[in-house]
Amino acid sequence: MLRPRQIAGFAFRFALLYALLIAPWPGLSEIYASFYQAAVQIAIISTDPERSVLVAPAGRSPGSDDRPALDTHILTRMPGAPRASKAGGLELIRSSRYSGYLPTILTLALILATPLPWRRRAAALCGGLLLVTLFVAIMPGFQTYYFFDRRENHLVFEYVPWLYPLWKMLVHTLAQLSRWATPYYLVPILIWIFVAFRREEWMPVVEQLAADARSKRTSPR
Repeated sequence: MLRPRQIAGFAFRFALLYALLIAPWPGLSEIYASFYQAAVQIAIISTDPERSVLVAPAGRSPGSDDRPALDTHILTRMPGAPRASKAGGLELIRSSRYSGYLPTILTLALILATPLPWRRRAAALCGGLLLVTLFVAIMPGFQTYYFFDRRENHLVFEYVPWLYPLWKMLVHTLAQLSRWATPYYLVPILIWIFVAFRREEWMPVVEQLAADARSKRTSPR
């Protein structure tokens, strides 16, 4: 089991790193917003190359100086729709800070704060950055995919039509989750566990927690 001193050291390093990364460094928000917008565009286009996708900066709303700007405008149109028209399409407004930067720095801070050999830490950083970037890029795509998805787009449902309602329910759930804050904090933690720890390191902790839970259930009250 982890010692209290190790846990305290990890918590201190994590808090320090997260505070440094979340600080409003000049120009960083604009740089990351451009990267986020490019990644989202690639992710959405990959689900349907025939669809027209425009991911571009959006202006700051009036009176929004006290919160992160909704700075990313996503306009997806059906094939053949005029490029300048919003008809036959779906329009989304996202904050690159809430939807991209904060999950990314959470992943980075967790990995960097974990006491690992430098070679393992470097590998965990590379893997964690790749996974969290894929995650934040595909999240807006779930909404556009649900909006444009049709049964005739999937040959498999011609043979097993009863699967389509289940598929639609799954896509709808993912589209709704992409609008909530919880996945943007939960998934980075899961990514951290996946890339930073080996099975033989976290399984004893899980087994100990399970044993403690069983002992509490069986202990007389």
